[in-house]
Amino acid sequence: MTNTTFHTGPIAKLQDDASPGLRFLQEYTPTLDSLSPESPLPKFLSPTAVFVMNGAAPMPFAEVQKMFEMRSQMLKDFHHDVTRAWDIEASDGKNGARTVMVDWKSTTIFKQDAESKAVEVSEFGVIHLEPCDPSSGGSQGLRATKLETWMDITPVKDRMTEVLTANQET
Repeated sequence: MTNTTFHTGPIAKLQDDASPGLRFLQEYTPTLDSLSPESPLPKFLSPTAVFVMNGAAPMPFAEVQKMFEMRSQMLKDFHHDVTRAWDIEASDGKNGARTVMVDWKSTTIFKQDAESKAVEVSEFGVIHLEPCDPSSGGSQGLRATKLETWMDITPVKDRMTEVLTANQET
């Protein structure tokens, strides 16, 4: 039988005895949200990890890294707030693989936005985890092999267009 752990609310309020997948999420989230141009994300990823956005073709971190670099140049603030998260142990329960599913909201504020208007977007993510030797990175003895996200980025694109248009008019 598959063992599933459930968490509701901010990931910072995770119990000390939380499951490994939820602990991974707790450490991974601030790194994902970092606006540093030198992304520390590879620490959490297997060498062959891929990102899938809205069901599109899988992309290796090297491609996604460009987005993180652009984000660091354009944003004043970016963060995720967890609503609910599930940590599901692999069905065989033996190899240590896990799947973390997370219902969260991202908040984006652009640097050039005179109003500093926060754009909130609901997201759903699935993080596939495999066990790893702590000396090879990861967190909680786990690293991500596949990271899937579903979201409607229209509100972020619309606000970016508004901000850029307003700045061209001044």
